[in-house]
Amino acid sequence: MKIENIPITQGYYNNVNANNNQTAFRSLLYNPKSFIHRINPVVRYMDDYFQRSVNVSRMAWHIKDHELAPFITEIKTQKKHNLPSVTLWDINKDDRKKYLVIYHGLSHNISSLQTLYKEILNNTDFAILAAEYRNYEKGNKEFTYHSPKRLAQDTESAFQYLKEKGIPEENIAVLGHSFGGYAATKMAKKHKNLISLILASSTNTYKHRINAIVYGNKRNIPQGIKDLLVKSKLLRYPLGIIFNTGKVLKKTSVPVDIIHSKADKLITLDMAKDLASSAKDLNSFSIVEGSHKMDENKIKKIVELLKLK
Repeated sequence: MKIENIPITQGYYNNVNANNNQTAFRSLLYNPKSFIHRINPVVRYMDDYFQRSVNVSRMAWHIKDHELAPFITEIKTQKKHNLPSVTLWDINKDDRKKYLVIYHGLSHNISSLQTLYKEILNNTDFAILAAEYRNYEKGNKEFTYHSPKRLAQDTESAFQYLKEKGIPEENIAVLGHSFGGYAATKMAKKHKNLISLILASSTNTYKHRINAIVYGNKRNIPQGIKDLLVKSKLLRYPLGIIFNTGKVLKKTSVPVDIIHSKADKLITLDMAKDLASSAKDLNSFSIVEGSHKMDENKIKKIVELLKLK
């Protein structure tokens, strides 16, 4: 295991134990028609948070980079075998047989990371499959909600596309940035022979949203009450079990490379350390300069890692 700049310690963000009651409760959280979904303020806040992100993603499409455009084939997969239709960018030159599947974060889409795509295409022997989530397409107005099951189906649609293309599992790596880290980890958990799982500023749990939920509330709630609510286990509990990347990572045998930025204020270094402590096979933990976004420091590290695969 290669660790750069920082020791891995057991954290405190990933301490939710799985049990039958939690599984039943989780199924209610992810069902937008459930009673809990309607009355729990935290669940409703996160539901609105995700839907706002989807709406931003649909409007934030970038023009295809002129250098990259000749190598992009846009695919719309067909619904089959209980899998959804998703949009993919197959980015390949020289008929490469190794692929990096990439999952973006919230409020982005597959057109958002074109600088990363170019660097990978120009400096490694990987082709790229930029994979979209269902209903994120430009102009799509359908309401959508995220759940582990739906994301697993989305990632499987992308994987099956590569399988039908004749790309063996052993020739595929997967990368997730921010929220995309959860989707990437879901793919790696199911397909155990992937080359690598790369997590760049990946989410672990959503407990960090508690401050925004409580202190961002515009109702006239006394400060002391807000301070108590922030510490409330009842409010924090749902945030600890939705999209818990660390919990999935514990069951993932694919080698993991984690990249995180020193000045990331959205997902802190402690959260990244806690996520790393969940990995069964941690290949490297790299700390780079920069913030949460996919900047040149993360891109440089990703390219370095891919050259070793």
